Amino acid sequence: MRFPYWLILSISLIAGLGLVMVGIFIGPSLLSGSRGNPPRTQDVRVTGTPVVWAGFPTQAAAPTRLPTSAPPSTAPPTPTETVRATPQPPCNAAEFVSDVTVPDGTTLRLGQEFDKTWRLKNAGSCTWDRHYDLVFIKGSPLTAQTVVPLSGPVYPGEVVDLTVQMAAPDKPGSYSGYWMLRDGDDQHFGIGKGAIGMFWIAVDVTESGAPEPGDPDGDAEKAAEAARQFLASQLGASPNEIVVLGVESARWFDTCLGIELGAAFDCRPVPEGIPGYRVQLKRGSNLYEARTSLSGSYVYWKTV
Repeated sequence: MRFPYWLILSISLIAGLGLVMVGIFIGPSLLSGSRGNPPRTQDVRVTGTPVVWAGFPTQAAAPTRLPTSAPPSTAPPTPTETVRATPQPPCNAAEFVSDVTVPDGTTLRLGQEFDKTWRLKNAGSCTWDRHYDLVFIKGSPLTAQTVVPLSGPVYPGEVVDLTVQMAAPDKPGSYSGYWMLRDGDDQHFGIGKGAIGMFWIAVDVTESGAPEPGDPDGDAEKAAEAARQFLASQLGASPNEIVVLGVESARWFDTCLGIELGAAFDCRPVPEGIPGYRVQLKRGSNLYEARTSLSGSYVYWKTV
């Protein structure tokens, strides 16, 4: 059955008009609720909740911890160790150990030949090899050989005996000669602070050589008795307990007669020397050496 075109158009218009009327009367009620009550406004409060952006995962903020004070420690403080740099020895330095032969003040006869030997220690950090020499510096050389090559290597810390063949002059008097060491670069060095000190030989030369104990002027006897009395007083003993074993003339080149007495004594050098005596003494099984001036007016002693 076919409907006429005008009938279909009329029905469509009527239906559309009806829908418009329904929207006019029903739409406002759906949007605003009941017609007599206006919509209520809602208070919006900002909270501490973080803003969440769509599409990204969120993570809750970690709670803030307030600092707490730790109880005082009862453990003792750890001591701190102070590290001090160890001073390094210089490359070239020597230390005087002893006079092996011909100690200072030895009396020699005119023209007497002898060997002078010093005992030294290598106090530096370099080895003394065949390029090192023993050299004369000033004074009386007492030898024609003023440069003596070292015979072999001397390593740091080692001790060596250095010997020079010498002869007493043909004229009486007191003679001193000063020596040092020299390296392969022609640099001199010696003993003492800064390795600038010289070591030496000091002898007395007479026509007859060393006098025998008991000189005609009686000085040796006086010196021996002064040494005996002084040693007895120092040991708290009777002089009769002290036995004199021997006396020999000598010359001392400082006011302490060549004995190391410590910083409390003013041991001043005496370049010309102090004539005196070396006295060998004994008490029981103990041996002593006393050193005196020529008349025995002052005495120093040491245990041998």
